[in-house]
Amino acid sequence: MKKFKSIFLFLTMAFVIAGCKDAVADKVVTKPSNSDSVVIENEESILKIGELYNKLKESQGSEVATQYLVNAIIELELNIATDVEMQELYEKRVEAKLLEFTKDSSYFSFGLFDEEKLYNALTSQGYNVVCNYADEDGKFGPRYDLDRDLEVVQYLLCDYEDYVAKEIKNQVLVELLQEQYILDILMEENDDLITRRRPRRIEYFTISREDFDKSNTFMKEAAASLMNGKTFEDLEESWNQKLLEEIKEDYDKIGTSDDFSGANLMKFGFMDGKFINVEDGKMYHDRQVYETSKTFSAIITTNNKGDLSENLASSILNADVIENRTVTIGQDNYLVDLRTHGDINEDDILILDPDKNVYYFIKVSLIDFEDEAEVREVVELMRDTQTSKEDVLEHYIGKYNISVHDEEIYEYLQMLYPAIF
Repeated sequence: MKKFKSIFLFLTMAFVIAGCKDAVADKVVTKPSNSDSVVIENEESILKIGELYNKLKESQGSEVATQYLVNAIIELELNIATDVEMQELYEKRVEAKLLEFTKDSSYFSFGLFDEEKLYNALTSQGYNVVCNYADEDGKFGPRYDLDRDLEVVQYLLCDYEDYVAKEIKNQVLVELLQEQYILDILMEENDDLITRRRPRRIEYFTISREDFDKSNTFMKEAAASLMNGKTFEDLEESWNQKLLEEIKEDYDKIGTSDDFSGANLMKFGFMDGKFINVEDGKMYHDRQVYETSKTFSAIITTNNKGDLSENLASSILNADVIENRTVTIGQDNYLVDLRTHGDINEDDILILDPDKNVYYFIKVSLIDFEDEAEVREVVELMRDTQTSKEDVLEHYIGKYNISVHDEEIYEYLQMLYPAIF
């Protein structure tokens, strides 16, 4: 006979635990004590809580029950109910996962994200996505800047609470717990776990070198403007304006002898396999300029070099990068080109990466290991290489005096976590 200790699990769609971690066994219940209480009653039928429990168990199964249990334990471990910073981090991670949809071409129309496609896809899969039909600016995103109708100010206008609860919440909670395991356990065992990876924060502006004359001229002028106080955002706006001017030049050629082949007419009047109004076509091309970012911020380590080439990342990760491979402009340290030898100065901050055929300006700074938020960002990069979801969950679930009064759920937990059950 299997040994059952004392955990209680509610199979309801709302799973809430309050109180301290040591009191988990007193807060979660396996079966409803009021099984005979009536939930629904009409002329044709009566549904009692006990019957509803069984129906939920049959339809949702042990997998969902276990997920509720695991989520509850994680929320306690992370102190999400009381830790405002952790709550904000959780919300930020959820938002980031939702925004991944906006980069998926499955939900694009004419090369741009179209929320209606996402809405149709998720609702067809049974998720309850709620959109505001009364919104005068449109039911679906993106919503664009009102002044020029080009830059996106909000991608998602609908409410994805149901999808988050069913698909994203558990993912985010488990990832945060993996990171907490690194902070609480692994870093205690290895003092140099983070420092030996030489994490660097970088901010960079980059454009393609494909059109050499145009890009080279722009970047040389941009280098001088940085020394005069301009920002990467200023450079991006200047470059975008150049691209918009080129689009307008091509658009203005439609119907003239300069477009005798009809190439420009097709460029603006035919998209996604169908003919469209050329004015709409120009708008889509204009918007695409702003959809392609040129300014980025990231943290790189010896184990996670982001989108940078090996040679460029290695230069940034050099132990003496700040002292020997950067020049200071204002308050920022700018990396110098890899080919620079001898004395370095501001003229050397224009970087050519031949491996990717792009130009860069790159600011480099060291991580402040006393800053918990910065350390957490580094740990996020290490999460999947330093931990496994299974081992971390087993560690934390094992802290609790868990036993189950439902044999099917117990067997499912035993299959997932044999070292505990």
